[in-house]
Amino acid sequence: MVGVVITGIGLLTALGNGRDECWRHVVRGDSGIDHHTPWPAEAYPTDLVGAVEDAALSAKFTRKETRRLDRCHQLALVAAGEALSDSGLELMSGDRARAGIYLGTSLGGMLSGMSYYRAMLENGPKRHVSLYHYPFHVCLDLLGKATGFSGARSLVATACTASTLAASQAYEAIRQGMVDTALLGGVDPLCEFSFAGFSAMKNVSSDRCAPFSEPVGLSLGEGAAFFILEREDKARERGAQIYARLGGYALGADAYHPTAPDPSGRNQKRLLREAMDAAGLTPEDIDYINVHGTGTQANDICETNAVHEVFGDLASRLAVSSTKGATGHTLGAAGCVELAMTVMAVATGQLPPTANYTSARDGCDLDYVPNVGRPAVIRNAISQNFAFGGNNAALVVSDAGDGVLVKDAVGFDDDLMPVVTGMGLIAPNGIGEDAFVAALREGASGITDAGDMALASQRTKLAGIIQDFNPARLTRTRIRRADRLGQLAVCAADQALANAKLRVSKDMAERVGVFIGTDRGPAGSCESFYREIATGGLRDADPKDFPNTVLNACAGLVAVNLRLRGPNIVTSVGAASGAQAIALGAQLIQAGKADAIIVGGCDELSPSVLQGFAAARQLSPYGDMAEEGLWLHDKRANGMVLGEGAGLVVLESKRLARERKARILAEIPAFAIAGASDEATVGIQAAMGDCLARAGNCHPDLVVSGAIGKPEIDRYERAALEAVFDKGGRPKVAALAGLFGVSGAGSALSVCAAVLGIEHGFMPAGPERRAPEGDFEFVESGAKDGTPKAVLVNAMSLGGTAVSILFRKVNDAHEV
Repeated sequence: MVGVVITGIGLLTALGNGRDECWRHVVRGDSGIDHHTPWPAEAYPTDLVGAVEDAALSAKFTRKETRRLDRCHQLALVAAGEALSDSGLELMSGDRARAGIYLGTSLGGMLSGMSYYRAMLENGPKRHVSLYHYPFHVCLDLLGKATGFSGARSLVATACTASTLAASQAYEAIRQGMVDTALLGGVDPLCEFSFAGFSAMKNVSSDRCAPFSEPVGLSLGEGAAFFILEREDKARERGAQIYARLGGYALGADAYHPTAPDPSGRNQKRLLREAMDAAGLTPEDIDYINVHGTGTQANDICETNAVHEVFGDLASRLAVSSTKGATGHTLGAAGCVELAMTVMAVATGQLPPTANYTSARDGCDLDYVPNVGRPAVIRNAISQNFAFGGNNAALVVSDAGDGVLVKDAVGFDDDLMPVVTGMGLIAPNGIGEDAFVAALREGASGITDAGDMALASQRTKLAGIIQDFNPARLTRTRIRRADRLGQLAVCAADQALANAKLRVSKDMAERVGVFIGTDRGPAGSCESFYREIATGGLRDADPKDFPNTVLNACAGLVAVNLRLRGPNIVTSVGAASGAQAIALGAQLIQAGKADAIIVGGCDELSPSVLQGFAAARQLSPYGDMAEEGLWLHDKRANGMVLGEGAGLVVLESKRLARERKARILAEIPAFAIAGASDEATVGIQAAMGDCLARAGNCHPDLVVSGAIGKPEIDRYERAALEAVFDKGGRPKVAALAGLFGVSGAGSALSVCAAVLGIEHGFMPAGPERRAPEGDFEFVESGAKDGTPKAVLVNAMSLGGTAVSILFRKVNDAHEV
């Protein structure tokens, strides 16, 4: 098995600027939580937060950059720069294509989003620089441009486990040979949006937080932590300093409540055991655990009980600490900030303490390393994090040792080949498999007049809107506590399970996961909650609304309503989000981390989304003489037309599908993800080439285009098609976004169309092009007869992220 090691660390928190300064203060027991708020302090119960000094950022950027860059992006760039410098890594241009980026964040560019929305309330929807920094994927794109890393990439947005899950993806990408090097990180800024939410929920401590002690409650912080991860053999060959080795991970969901942890701690205990099993360790081998330790009553008791049950008599000698008393709760950055503390503990032989510890809280009776660090021999440690939606993750960190130089990536197991066995479809042009297939055969588009969503003053009047959406008619479960995005996700997921005829038993639930890609997330809930803050302050902030504002709320709602306790993940990389989720879901199946995953894309439209994209000049018609429409590989192309919906598929291991005699629609022999290394390119050629190379001798009959209507994006796909396929053997091409609009769900709906074409024997077609571009045979104006045996599905995002997935007919699919 390929070893994965950490060779560079960058850290920026309220404790200091840089890894060494932060670590020195942590070990001393210092707390960076202090009186400071960038919002009206009198409106809130406390002004104690963990803020990064502004000087740490202003020293790295010009005044113009400081004004234009979101604070989240500044934190990320500074910490990533330190990690890269610390690693001593110097990659040639060819090696950068084998270097990926994996990022976790809960808020992303929320500060920019709030700035735009505040301006919109005052002056109406006008072009504003903050619009370009709000989308989650912008931080990922900026890191790619800063480092030149153009390999596989992902942005995980699962609230407080975001960067822990990003670490698991980076680890798996290296093990499976997708990349040789990864920039891994987590980042979040202080933001009134989240501070108001936690305050409304009565979770914020009136004093500095004191995990497992008094007073009860959390303190919010900000920060960024980044790492360079490498294949161990390559790191040792170049003589790199190795801080520690990542030994394994475990992921799961409580399926209990949108915000509260399951008091039984069942899932937390399971993940501790599974993480140790993945690393080949037993409880006797663990010397330290960096726990989530938020300071809230429910969290701290639950974690303490879990440690007692898993470690038994060993718990009394086990060092367990939370560093949130030192840094504050850094939300999406917490996983990597605390991974940095864990790695430094292993590397230096110093246990980080629980700062601000006063007296033991009832039921909290472990060795929490109170107030001052101490030396210890730490061979193996665990870092664990929990989040809204019952989202849980645990990582194992081990000392570097001498290492065993294994140079081969994990072998491909045919039993673990990911296969598609069902799907749930809520699309603008059809709900359910029958309606969607009928629309595909007719070439029927769901793009229509946006109605009240579009302002009279804006030129964009079209959108792909779900008509007559009635959740009660679309699901067998009574959906609880869900906003529109959550309803779309739950309905499509329930449909997908029914379509796959997969009945999830209690025993099986821990092996069935949820993985959703979204471009825009819960736009309606975020808009509603921020309007409450902007107009009435904390007194109008409804605590019931806040849980639905995190991007992973939709996946958590699927888990809660359908009782699924496997890996629970949400990613956001723009329009390619749904396809990327399917690719990374396939990676989890290949890794044996789940037997089945409901995976794909979900997005909703709201007036503010449509108006914001229009103000940013991303939508058709862009240009004085432009004709409004979603023109794909067409000379008339002049911008996107947005859509909404949900396209979720059930991925299973081929072994499980055969055992239960499932209908196998298609298999996934290969996929690839690539990014851009500068502002002028898209990674689609690299993604296509890598995907087909991994598939071996499998030539697609059809390519489903990732075109989104932006001429400067779509031309890269045409160039890639020309470069990858010889002129005499080019496959047909279908550009399908014109049927349902551009969204994170749209790329997943394109996947569904491709798979249904394989199953039902037709070539899905896009709308007719009246001014065609590209020397290819396009399938348009209604589906064409012919059963494609293999279809390559592309997806592309603004910012350069590209995904290619190969779907192939299984010869004996209907004979199992």
